[in-house]
Amino acid sequence: MQSVFRLPNDGELVLTWSRFHAPSGYTLQNLGVLPTVCTAGSKYDAAVLVDEVRSGRHRTAVALQQWRRQSKPTHNRLTRLREVCPKSASNDDERELKLARQLLGDEALYNLSLQLSHASVATR
Repeated sequence: MQSVFRLPNDGELVLTWSRFHAPSGYTLQNLGVLPTVCTAGSKYDAAVLVDEVRSGRHRTAVALQQWRRQSKPTHNRLTRLREVCPKSASNDDERELKLARQLLGDEALYNLSLQLSHASVATR
């Protein structure tokens, strides 16, 4: 990210920073944004993933809670976090659509999934 500031002497000050942090303070550097409920790499069907959300123990949310508590994340920890929700080589659209419909069709379940996301920020 970069900002350019005009100086009183008609010069410019270019400020560049290279780390990306969420407003709550944890780093997104080299991470990107992980979904609260990850279907990639999971052998479970939508019903099992929904049960994980209801229990508050979904693997992605737990991993994100641990990640956000770190003051100095390492490359090894970043690699382990990415392994929790890997890029999917297969397109299991059916399971993802079923899960999305369940989350969006059940207000209480949707709110729980939001709480999983916010709880991991609040525990920092």
